[in-house]
Amino acid sequence: FTEISDWTDRLRKLAPAKLMYSNLFPSYGVYTWAGGKDDYRQTTYAQYVDDFIRMTDPDVLSVDYYVFAHSTSCEADLDRNNWWRDWGYFRQRSIETGKPFWCYIQSLGEFAVKKEIGNMTAERIAVQVNAAVAYGAKGVSYYNSLCSLIDERAYKTSLYEGIQRVNQGAMTYGSILLDKNYDELYHTSVPEALQGPYFSGNLKESKWFTALPDNTLVSTFTDDKGAVYLMVVNRSYDRMVQGNVELKSPRNIVRIAPETGAEISVSEAADSLSVELDAGDAALYVLR
Repeated sequence: FTEISDWTDRLRKLAPAKLMYSNLFPSYGVYTWAGGKDDYRQTTYAQYVDDFIRMTDPDVLSVDYYVFAHSTSCEADLDRNNWWRDWGYFRQRSIETGKPFWCYIQSLGEFAVKKEIGNMTAERIAVQVNAAVAYGAKGVSYYNSLCSLIDERAYKTSLYEGIQRVNQGAMTYGSILLDKNYDELYHTSVPEALQGPYFSGNLKESKWFTALPDNTLVSTFTDDKGAVYLMVVNRSYDRMVQGNVELKSPRNIVRIAPETGAEISVSEAADSLSVELDAGDAALYVLR
C-alpha cells in the first residue's frame, strides 16, 4: 500500500476537496479468514484491511462481495457465508475509525466472461441491498448496472422494475439512517459457533429485544432523542418470513413506508411486533 499512500498524498495536495477512494478485495481472494487461531485480527484478511486503513487513511471503507458469483444458478447458503464476516468487519472498522462504509453488490448472474442477467433475480439483489443498509452502508454500488438495469442499447431489462422498487426502499431507509448511530446487529437461525465470527451480537445481552424472527438480519440505530430505528431483513431470497420481534418494554411503534418515508402507526404502546416479509425484503420501524 506504500504506492497507494504516496499517490493519495499527492492527490490530496493537488485536489484536497476530492474523495480519496479505493475498493478492497473480498475474503475469497488472496487474503482470507483462515488461521489467526483465537484472534481474528491475525488473519491475513483482517491484516490486509487494517494495513490499508493505517497506511492510506482512506476517506471511505469500501469492499465488494459477490455472494452468488460461485454458482451459475445464483444459489448461496446465506446462513453460513463469509459475506457476513467481511461486512461485519468493515462495519466494525467503520465504527472504530468513523469512516463511512461503502460496498459493491452483485447484480448480474454472469459477468466473468460475458455480462448477462442469467439466474439473477430482484429478490437476490434485494437481500444484498437491504443487508447493506442494515449494516450501515452509506454507499451501495451495483456490479454491474449495465446489463442488469439496462441493456447495451439502453432498454430496460426484465429486472428493471424490481430493482427500481428495491432502490426506492433502500434510498428511503438509507436517508433516514444516514446520520443515525450504529447500535446492535443480529443474525438469527445462524449456528451459535458462527455468531462471533460474523460479528453478530448475543441476543441475551440486547438492550431492546428478548426474541427475534427466524432467518432474519436485524439491526438497530439510535438518535440523540432516544429513538431506536429497527431494521429487519429477510435473509432468504426464495421464501417469505414471518415472526415476532419481542421487546423488553412497551414502545410507541411506527413503520416507515418504503415508497415515501411516511410514518405509519403500528401501536402507541406494545412489547411485541409482528413481521411478515417477502423474499429479500426489509422493513424499518421507529421505537419511541
